[in-house]
Formats: sequence, C-alpha cells, structure tokens
Amino acid sequence: MLVLEGSVKAQIISEAGREMLLYRVRSGDSCVLTTSCLLSGDQYPAEGITEDQVLATKLGSAREVISRYLKRFEAYGWVALNRGAISLLDAGALKNVATK
Repeated sequence: MLVLEGSVKAQIISEAGREMLLYRVRSGDSCVLTTSCLLSGDQYPAEGITEDQVLATKLGSAREVISRYLKRFEAYGWVALNRGAISLLDAGALKNVATK
C-alpha cells in the first residue's frame, strides 16, 4: 500500500476487542507490513483505517454510510473530497442540515 495523500492507521484488534495501533502510513510512505506480506505470501494481519472509518467510529455509524453522505454532500457542493482530506465548502448548508 502506498499512500498518496492523507494517512492510514494500521491496527489490529486484540482477542479482547481492543484496537491496537501498529503505525500510521502517511503521504508518500508505503506500508512495510503490506509489502512484506505480498512478498512472502502471508496474510495481512492488520487492518487499515481511513478517515471515513474514523468518522464512522466517532459518530457510531458504518463507514459505508459516512461515505455515502460525504459523496452526497460533495454532489451538493458542500464539501470537496480528496484522498485523506475533506474540505468544507459551504458550512452554512451543512449547519442547516445538522439543525433540522
């Protein structure tokens, strides 16, 4: 995995269900664990968490739901989505939606 922009958290989930952060892969970096697994044929033991997943966890939702809303907000011109970044374009429109 090569991250072009933003960052991805590489983490594993313990048997007790706790998230354990291994490292972050930042813009321009590659994931050493992914490369090692690809070369050795081993299964990747961790998961990569992107910005959508972080938002979903904080909001108590699913990543897919957050992605769907972000895409809709982008279509309305309220936000701009880039790899690893969300730019706010129309705060007033989002505030109106949030207060309804």
